Amino acid sequence: MTLDEVKRRLSEAGYQIEREDRLGNDTGTQLRFRDGGVVNVFDNGNFKLSG
Repeated sequence: MTLDEVKRRLSEAGYQIEREDRLGNDTGTQLRFRDGGVVNVFDNGNFKLSG
């Protein structure tokens, strides 16, 4: 799944992205939400939920 797809789906589900940063190892992007949730979206299409 691409970063844009993840952002669209999360937005449609009512989540509001507070911050978007490139990961320190340059393998993807980290999305942080107002409720403290974190989603790492990797360039290879994988993603990981935390927070």
